[in-house]
Amino acid sequence: MKSLFKILFLSFVLVFISSCSEDEPDCLDAEVSIANTRVDPYLVSDNGVVIGTLDGNKIAEVRLTEGKHIMRAEQQSGFLLFPTIVEEEINVFGCQDMDWLF
Repeated sequence: MKSLFKILFLSFVLVFISSCSEDEPDCLDAEVSIANTRVDPYLVSDNGVVIGTLDGNKIAEVRLTEGKHIMRAEQQSGFLLFPTIVEEEINVFGCQDMDWLF
């Protein structure tokens, strides 16, 4: 009886282990939609690295790695004395798409 119990227990453990080892995608990045809700173009950067210029009332999608990101958007034209600068810290979680609006 004990050997039957051991066999059943081992088969249960093996089935459980094999079901956990399925090929699940590593979710280490996410799609972030960056939306410029203003009229003027803005230079967008992530942690000091320039992503590009985003024209007014446009949306761009970028893939960012999981973790904290300091997003910055600096107005490129249409200002009188100083450009408007928008800076915000966002948290990106793997496989979860998100939006950043400015």
